[in-house]
Amino acid sequence: MHHLSCSVRPDGSRKTQRVRIDVPKVDAVFVGTGDLFAAMLLAWTHHHPKDLKMACDKTFSVMHHVIKRTIAYAHELAGPGRRPSPPQLELRMVQSKADIENPDVVMEATIIS
Repeated sequence: MHHLSCSVRPDGSRKTQRVRIDVPKVDAVFVGTGDLFAAMLLAWTHHHPKDLKMACDKTFSVMHHVIKRTIAYAHELAGPGRRPSPPQLELRMVQSKADIENPDVVMEATIIS
């Protein structure tokens, strides 16, 4: 399990909003997850400029859906008992379009201050 903490000043004041989210570790290596994370956090903070928790909830939920879909597809391609190869683990971005645009929130951050 990984932990992430973020902070933001939601209204331009000196008060900072901090959130924490627990992220389960996945036993695989993907290319592009950092780019996807950065793009999603930028997009969702733009849509929810005063709600860091919601932006993080949606960002991490998108990541969850894309990675889950990618792993399922990679295991299907690799076959039973075989470890997926890096090309099989390419992120299923196009297939995840609906989740990217309107994710079901499955991971929730906790406001810590």
